[in-house]
Amino acid sequence: MKSYIFSSILLMFIVLAGCGDAAIEPTDSQEENPAETIVTLTPAQEKLAGITIGKASRRNLSEKIGCTAYVDIPPYSLASVYAPVQGFVQQVSQLPGEFVKKGAVLTTLQHPDIINLQQAFLESSSQLDFLEKDFARKQALAASDATSAKVMEQALADLNKEKATQKGLKAQLKLLGVRVDQLLNSGEIQPTIALVAPISGYLTQVNVNQGKLVTPNDLLYEIIDNQHVHLELNVFAKDLPVLKEGQRITAQVPIDQKYMKHLYTLSVSLST
Repeated sequence: MKSYIFSSILLMFIVLAGCGDAAIEPTDSQEENPAETIVTLTPAQEKLAGITIGKASRRNLSEKIGCTAYVDIPPYSLASVYAPVQGFVQQVSQLPGEFVKKGAVLTTLQHPDIINLQQAFLESSSQLDFLEKDFARKQALAASDATSAKVMEQALADLNKEKATQKGLKAQLKLLGVRVDQLLNSGEIQPTIALVAPISGYLTQVNVNQGKLVTPNDLLYEIIDNQHVHLELNVFAKDLPVLKEGQRITAQVPIDQKYMKHLYTLSVSLST
């Protein structure tokens, strides 16, 4: 009886041990393979997405170089307008930021000096005509020994002096924009002169108002042609070896920076 009980217990222990081993070692049917997702693109989708396939190559990873910069323009794209003579401003029709074309009238000036200069030119022209005729008469008299050579030489000196005076007055009138030929033909003196834009561009400074007395030392207008704007960078010497032609540049204007004259202050990064 005892032998039968011992045999039964031993058999139960063997069965339990076998069940434990079966629970620890999973079968092939119990293993789960993770689900695989495969995405395929048609040639049309690859072309639309800009996907290209090439050979593997060794290349450096992208990095950024921070630096400062400012926007500038070439000298011929910046024009300053001054008054060639002192005068009172008659009209002001432009505001800062407006676009003006080359030759457009910016303002007009009026002053007694403008009138006096034209009057002096007309008087000089009349005197020059008299001196030319006087010299011709004295030259004919000197040829017939009717007058001395000294008198003829003095007439020639007076004629040359008046010619120089007229040339100087004529040059000054051209600076003022006065048409000398029209002044000689009509004899009408114009009381005002016009200041015109020397280039096409945007007005960044307008320092005039109606009735203001301006002088040749006063800056009246500043015009900028922004068709040739360029970016000038200030890069540290340690970053020079990694710079090369054709690099991509990203520039950003600070939010609180306003457009003053012809310069922007920028924050710039270079991609290498």
